[in-house]
Amino acid sequence: MNRTSNRAGVITRSSPSPISWATAILFLMTLVAYSPVTLAGFIWDDPEYVIQNVELRTLSGLWRIWFVPGATPQYYPLVFTTFWAEYHLWKLNPLGYHVDNVVLHALNAILLYRILSTFKLPVAFLAAAIFAVSGPFALSKKIEGTTNSRMIERSTLTLP
Repeated sequence: MNRTSNRAGVITRSSPSPISWATAILFLMTLVAYSPVTLAGFIWDDPEYVIQNVELRTLSGLWRIWFVPGATPQYYPLVFTTFWAEYHLWKLNPLGYHVDNVVLHALNAILLYRILSTFKLPVAFLAAAIFAVSGPFALSKKIEGTTNSRMIERSTLTLP
């Protein structure tokens, strides 16, 4: 709750803003929608991008990710840098990678809501909610789970 002072200097409590409620709801919706991923292993291109990728294991590998063409299956240095960091946190435990992606997706849903809210769009929450939970229900999880999708989500978090 927010604290405010009245004219007499008495501290009173006010209700949380609609934006803070909306962000909490979006975050929780995303976690619930993607909760089955906690039981999943590595999929699709993960063996090539993470399990078999020796560049993720060393500091010199991080340098090669950025400066040696062909060191990784595709030249996405930001994406492979995040894989490098995740490898050093989780090794080859897929749960860490999945939780990281779900949290990033939730943060992007919140970012979408905040951007749309600045334009006073009445559908801001609905649009962000659909974005937040639509992934598990998409016809093709391949599109949702691609490295390009991951790269776009990671780069949008850097917007001011």
